[in-house]
Amino acid sequence: MEAENRKYMIVDPRTANISVFVSYRHRFMYFPVPKCGSTTMRTVLVKLYGEQGVQPEQDWTGTGAAPVTDAAWFRLTDANLPKFLGMHQGFRTFTIIRAPEGRLMSNYRYRLYVYARFFDKLTYFRAGMFKAAARLKGQDGRRAQMARLWSAISFGDFVRGLQRTGLTWDLHLVPQALAVRKATVRFTDVLHLEQLNEALPETLRAYGVEDGLLAAILPLPSLNATPKTALAISEEDIEVIKDLYFLDYAEFDFGSQTTGRVTA
Repeated sequence: MEAENRKYMIVDPRTANISVFVSYRHRFMYFPVPKCGSTTMRTVLVKLYGEQGVQPEQDWTGTGAAPVTDAAWFRLTDANLPKFLGMHQGFRTFTIIRAPEGRLMSNYRYRLYVYARFFDKLTYFRAGMFKAAARLKGQDGRRAQMARLWSAISFGDFVRGLQRTGLTWDLHLVPQALAVRKATVRFTDVLHLEQLNEALPETLRAYGVEDGLLAAILPLPSLNATPKTALAISEEDIEVIKDLYFLDYAEFDFGSQTTGRVTA
């Protein structure tokens, strides 16, 4: 299995860029994990500080000069992460994690086309024809493409396919235990996406964010265009997911969140 998986290792999480949000106004940092509310959080943080108050993401130069804005996004590497953390001592840090079955369901609902492009090219090609036809009719091409993919590749097919391909060909699939780099970053708080509406305001309030600012971000937005639906997951699929993400289950306390129904 390892030899077969190695040829699919397109992405190495140890060398991928690390995104980090830094609030200089309230002295905290947020490290996003793919498919763990990161798109929602980018919108929330802009609401919190305003578009003019957040410096767009750029490579961290290591000069130590803070931006003139209230907050900023940076891209780091594993090599300069320790220096970056050293220059931001005293800043609180948090990240957001997600029950692996929900995270994998989200990948299935919103990124199945990526899987098909690599590993089921015929289905991907056929779905592309549906996408093109829908666009010619003035309809949503991506929605038509995804509907075709969902009908051709079940969630169970997707999960069992990942047993063969491994997880490191797409950062959105990489185990969270690797993505959060707990060996380097000492997180003040690790929030669960499933309780984010309650946990995020409480955490930001503890970091000194004023209630008036917090009122502007609630309720938290959901930016994915596909309607949220609760889909059944078989016991067999759950066992496969536990095997695929054994690192996450060993590292984090997901409690009783592993169930047979997941909202993506």
